[in-house]
Amino acid sequence: MVEETTQTTNDTSVKDQGDTAPEEIQKPGFTQEEVDKLISQRVAREREKVLKKYKDVDLDHYQNLIDQDESRRQEEAKKRGEFDKVIKEQADKYNAKINQYQQELTSI
Repeated sequence: MVEETTQTTNDTSVKDQGDTAPEEIQKPGFTQEEVDKLISQRVAREREKVLKKYKDVDLDHYQNLIDQDESRRQEEAKKRGEFDKVIKEQADKYNAKINQYQQELTSI
């Protein structure tokens, strides 16, 4: 009877070791489901931050402002182009006068 009790105790201790061994062998880290859950939570937090930041922005109004700014820049460029044209005309006149005076001096 003592032998039977010892065998039973040894059997349970072997079973206990068998139960703990697979837990110790488990791979460290996360399962794919856990990773997916963590990523989706992070994406949701970031999306919420961005939406909160830009919730009062009217996209149509913003686009209109951009269009107005672009047309203003084009108008300024046209004005500068005309200004450049006037400057070029004045430079041509000045160069023509200089050439005329040089020709008069060489003819004397």
